[in-house]
Amino acid sequence: MTSLKLSELPASARERLGIAAPPLPAPNAPVADLFARMNKTERARGIDLEAMKRAGLIVQWWYEAWTFRLGDDLRYTPDFVIQKPSGALEVEEVKGFWRDDARAKVKMFVELYPFPVRAYTKTRHGGWDVETFR
Repeated sequence: MTSLKLSELPASARERLGIAAPPLPAPNAPVADLFARMNKTERARGIDLEAMKRAGLIVQWWYEAWTFRLGDDLRYTPDFVIQKPSGALEVEEVKGFWRDDARAKVKMFVELYPFPVRAYTKTRHGGWDVETFR
């Protein structure tokens, strides 16, 4: 299996993925298909992550791309998985508010897998409250 570099993708595919877009989408501008699948809070964090990637602060980020098995018939799909420049992977969960079952899944995940989880909740003033699970 060979890997494909982003620079080898056709321009139309890069544009569809938002790679050819300006560093941050302009308000009310069309967004990539990936951003269209996100809710408003996830999209805000996705825009932050894309800006961090373009600034070289992170290598890559994925949205709902990985699912982890927690037990029989119990799975966890984090909102974002981020690759740091060191190669380390981190998991981020973005919530408008926490439900008990979601918090329980995150706690189970950190017990089973070696990835820290940062949970982001949007504040009323446009910032983020961040909770770390280890």
